[in-house]
Amino acid sequence: MLPELSLQQLKIVFSEREKTVAAIKTFERTRENEIFLSKEVFGSVKSINKQTVNHLKKQLALLDQKIKKLIREDENLFEQQQLLKSIPGIGEVTSVYLLMATKGFTTFANARKFACYSGVAPFEHTSGTSIKGKTRVSHLADKKMKTLLHMVSLTAIKYDPELKEYYTRKKAEGKHTMLDLNNIKCKVVYRIFAVIQRKSNFVNLHKFAA
Repeated sequence: MLPELSLQQLKIVFSEREKTVAAIKTFERTRENEIFLSKEVFGSVKSINKQTVNHLKKQLALLDQKIKKLIREDENLFEQQQLLKSIPGIGEVTSVYLLMATKGFTTFANARKFACYSGVAPFEHTSGTSIKGKTRVSHLADKKMKTLLHMVSLTAIKYDPELKEYYTRKKAEGKHTMLDLNNIKCKVVYRIFAVIQRKSNFVNLHKFAA
């Protein structure tokens, strides 16, 4: 299991990163006012705003370096991160959050349980004792993880041939877009657990199909 100290360090640094990213977005929104204000009015904050954003971006770079250092110091974590990043759509931030959410893949027995935790596994709803309703995903989910998986799925349908073909086919069948995306999120989760369990990089066999 990921050492508790390492986990706490990774979590607090990642938390600072999240706050820094949010602050950058907040200060960058000030620039949106430039087209509505006179040069004299906007000029009173333009320079200070630019300095603040530049400072925050430097701090963000330092936090990213710290996160990389913490992961490199743990051989198992570093290996797992490389495996995760071999999956199309999964980058630095998502791989780090996956390591934290799973505690180095020690807290979830299988992909299905993690899909439930992430709010991407559908559940059947029933009315009374026998009437089945539509399947829905659980609202008791890690919303950050769900958001990251959503971003991964959007990237995957652009650059991953297998998932792109699946999404295009389902759209042609008239399936609901969000249902299709949720199914892709589930496929991504199963890929995640497959590479970790096999300890080998993801290989898209779809491109070798005749």
